Amino acid sequence: MQKPIRHLVINLELPLKFREIAAFRGAIISKIDPSEDLFHQHSDDVDKPYYYRYPSIQYKTLFGKACIVCLKDGVETIHNLFSQSDWNLDINGRKERMMLTNLDLRQYKMQINPEKTYHYKIVNWLALNPKNYIEYQKLTSDADRKKFLVKILTAHILYFARSIKCYFKKDEQINIQFDAPPEEFRRYYKNTCLTTFNADFTSNIPLPLYIGIGKASSRGFGVIYRHCPESSA
Repeated sequence: MQKPIRHLVINLELPLKFREIAAFRGAIISKIDPSEDLFHQHSDDVDKPYYYRYPSIQYKTLFGKACIVCLKDGVETIHNLFSQSDWNLDINGRKERMMLTNLDLRQYKMQINPEKTYHYKIVNWLALNPKNYIEYQKLTSDADRKKFLVKILTAHILYFARSIKCYFKKDEQINIQFDAPPEEFRRYYKNTCLTTFNADFTSNIPLPLYIGIGKASSRGFGVIYRHCPESSA
């Protein structure tokens, strides 16, 4: 049986645009000891300079303000940031101060519930790697593209589940459905134009709010929001 994990959402009174997330992340990292690798995923091993794991500390902008989302060990490690005496940040030359507006700590258990449907929105989702980008471009119908992206989102959610040591029985399957074909956008990141998607979807498994799904999930991509279809008219 899966043990509950801790899920902490830290909201800051700090205006932040999406394009500033990398600078916000860098400003946070500059304040902590480099050995605290959960903040940055970098390794001292020259042959393996990065830890390829789901990030326990993630940097976001939510509703125009800076936010940090922590899971599992990240909930403890984030204390090393807020124990600092200096709460000032330099974000691309803009001086800001970390001011907490809300801390939301919850226990979370990931379980498939065939009797319930959960509604979510995923924003700035980096679904495609170079290989499946080529395959995606070959598809000509919305139905085929939607089916293709459903498989990828399911795989990304399964990766998240494994990262928190949640495993399902053979007869349990995650059921993901898009409400409509995902909207395709272009985002520039590190001087590279990337294809991202926004989509409303349903699932038979609950997801922690504001976690990142897919590539660059620690940097504000693939954020999960709650979607309320009855209020979306």
